[in-house]
This record gives sequence, structure tokens and C-alpha cells, in this order.
Amino acid sequence: MRQSILRYFISLLLVSLCICSATSIFIISGSMKEDSEREMMYSVKLIEYNLDYSGDLNKQIETLNPLAFSDDTRISVIDEKGKVLADTYKDDISSNHIKREEVQEALHSSNHEGYAMRRSETTNQPLLYAAYYKDNHIIRLSIPYSGVWGYFPELAPAFVEACVDTEAYARHEGNFVKNAYDAKYAHLNEKELQKT
Repeated sequence: MRQSILRYFISLLLVSLCICSATSIFIISGSMKEDSEREMMYSVKLIEYNLDYSGDLNKQIETLNPLAFSDDTRISVIDEKGKVLADTYKDDISSNHIKREEVQEALHSSNHEGYAMRRSETTNQPLLYAAYYKDNHIIRLSIPYSGVWGYFPELAPAFVEACVDTEAYARHEGNFVKNAYDAKYAHLNEKELQKT
């Protein structure tokens, strides 16, 4: 009976820890994505402001790329029909981008902004995309993005430590409850305990 109480107490605390951790990861992941999208759109609008569409777009975006967001940033300039006019990853991308989620959203939303997260067909990496439509062109920025899971190697030891600490705390508190139970019912035999 006493061991059952202790096991129940430990299990309850560990399940609570897992639920709280999962909820926190969900909330933090959404917040990180929103922050990244906001910062990316700011960069996209700065890039668009600095582009001269009559000049060499590839050369211009190559110059702007190191200043855009991060070292892994990819910039694309796409026309209204989905043709890639310039891209920092490849000089010649033949696939039409009109059906891409972020492009469609930028073309049809009232603020002319679009976002998406998916594995890139060109780089084969999970990417976060931000697109902005202005003057018959879509400027698209993408960065490698794994969300909160990208921090998992750093977070895993802390989570394991939290589980170990929770188990130790639960064991300590469980023993406290068990000792209080023993003190209160020590004078009763097993048959009398079952009646209470």
C-alpha cells in the first residue's frame, strides 16, 4: 500500500512535468516562428526597397544577401507568373514558383505578405519562407528553420535533469506522506486498515 502511494505520487509528478514541457514547447515554438517571420519580412522589405529591377538582379541580391538576415539566407526574385528572375542559391531555376504557398499568399493577401514552412525542393532543407509582393515582383527570403527542435541537443540534458530532480522530489515527498501514514495507522493491524 505504502509503495503504491509512493509510485502514484512519482508517476503523477512525472506526467505533470511532461505535460508542462510539451505545452511550453508548443507555445515557445509558435512564438519563435512569429518572431522569425516578422524579422524576415522586415529584411524582405529592405531588400525590395534597394532593388533596381532594370539592373542585374542576380548581382544585386548577391550584394544584399550578407546584409539580409543570416549567413544561410536565400533571396529569390520572382515575377507575377512565377518565373524565378534571380536567386542567390542557383543562377537558373527553371521550376515555376507560382503555386508556392508563400507566393500565393503574398499575391492574394491585403498586406501582400506571405509565409510558409516546408522542405525546399532546391536545397532539400527545412526552410521558413517570407514573401512580399510589390511592383509586379515577389521578393522571397528563406532561411533554414527547425524551430525549437533545433535547440533539442541543448535542451535534452536540462529535461533529463528536471525529470531526475522531479523523481527525487517525489520520492522525498512520497516518503514524507508514507511516514505520516505509518505514524497515524501504526497501531492498526492489516484487517483494521482495510476497513478504514
